[in-house]
Amino acid sequence: AYALSSYTAMTFGGFVAGKYPSEVARSGTFFSAVADEVTTFPELLQKAGVSTMAGHAHWYFQKGKSGLEQGFDVWE
Repeated sequence: AYALSSYTAMTFGGFVAGKYPSEVARSGTFFSAVADEVTTFPELLQKAGVSTMAGHAHWYFQKGKSGLEQGFDVWE
């Protein structure tokens, strides 16, 4: 298996932004938040009229904590 980074917080941010983790603006801490100015793939889908949804099971992914909910109509 291959990951963009050595830990989930950086990998997932890079994955949804379509960039290398080092190119994604973040808050700077280990469990850092993706900055609002980062355009994510789900946001592009929303602009194209596609409904988006995500499900998660980890405290890090709580709405408002990681910034990864950007562009999702449903984030649970």
